[in-house]
Amino acid sequence: MISLFVIQSTSFCNLNCNYCYLPEENRKMKNVISLDTVEKASKLVLQSSLMPESLTILWHAGEPLSAGVSFYEQALEVINRNNIHSKELSYSIQTNATLINEQWCLFFKKYNFNIGVSIDGPGYIHNSNRIGWTGKPSFEKTMEGVNLLKKHDIELSAICVINEASLEYPDEIFNFFIENDFQSLAFNLEEIEGANTVSNLLNNEGFSKSREKYTKFFKRLLDLWIKSEGAIIIREFNNFINKALKRKDFSNYTPMLDVSQGLQCITVRTDGKLVAFSPELATGVKENPDKFVVGDVLNMEYLEDAYANENFKYIRSEINNGIQKCKDSCAYFGLCGGGWPSNKYAENGSFDSSETKSCSLHTKAVSDVVINGLINRKEFKLC
Repeated sequence: MISLFVIQSTSFCNLNCNYCYLPEENRKMKNVISLDTVEKASKLVLQSSLMPESLTILWHAGEPLSAGVSFYEQALEVINRNNIHSKELSYSIQTNATLINEQWCLFFKKYNFNIGVSIDGPGYIHNSNRIGWTGKPSFEKTMEGVNLLKKHDIELSAICVINEASLEYPDEIFNFFIENDFQSLAFNLEEIEGANTVSNLLNNEGFSKSREKYTKFFKRLLDLWIKSEGAIIIREFNNFINKALKRKDFSNYTPMLDVSQGLQCITVRTDGKLVAFSPELATGVKENPDKFVVGDVLNMEYLEDAYANENFKYIRSEINNGIQKCKDSCAYFGLCGGGWPSNKYAENGSFDSSETKSCSLHTKAVSDVVINGLINRKEFKLC
């Protein structure tokens, strides 16, 4: 069944973050997905045999708020009109928060949106990478948006990108999110992915040092989290605990990532092209932006038609081969399920591969920290 429906409302972004995986030309393009495309895409998904009883629709890509409130009012009308089986729909949006105003807050409250804020911690950390096209730092505007959300009692979730410099500040980053009333926090490492072809964190020559610092960062973070009695949901810790408990209850349990299965995590681009695996694959590769496209919603009669697409079958086969390699070679497979296809392709040049540096840090190192620091303590009950 479908687990997440991602709609790229626009690829345009008012910021020029140093580590963005979207190509610069995409982020400068002031395009907005047409309502006709939203109509066709939502009809294909909501009326599909793969549609579950409840589904999250995530607006993502560049800066989604740049499409404007009026666009989303109309788009949600279209989507709800196609929800003929009265499925439970929830809406999420990932934003840099710099464009949030009173009108946006009223809209979010009206439709009960879940808001994910892209923010990397205190200003001296955040501003080192999240900057405008002229180089102007964005922290002040982001915090204006955050404070407006708080004023309207809208819950705050954050995605914080960890790079080499931020590893020096675990206390400052943790305390920042606690002090600013964030309810949940997820860490993404600065990955080699899409247009971002270089990461100091994953540099071959300094990788062993990066792994050491990454482990130290999360070890300190875990100590702070325990002392706070789980005052904030941290994705990396809560997900690990939940997986560990499931393995305890079900000996054969293996977490299978929805981004690897095909048509579980669905992404529709602004041009209507369909990507059936990791959303990060939607931009393709430099020489072929459509490399991972498996259909065009404007020309599809049924969502399930993607299963017959030759590119879908090839990608799925390659991903499955890579998952098998992980299963055969990796002791962490039961906590991972085979890794993210987008990381494998970006780092290894193929889905049919196993370990990536991203995996070594964000799966293996973090798992080791939690196993050594939490699993045998009474605080394990925090989950």
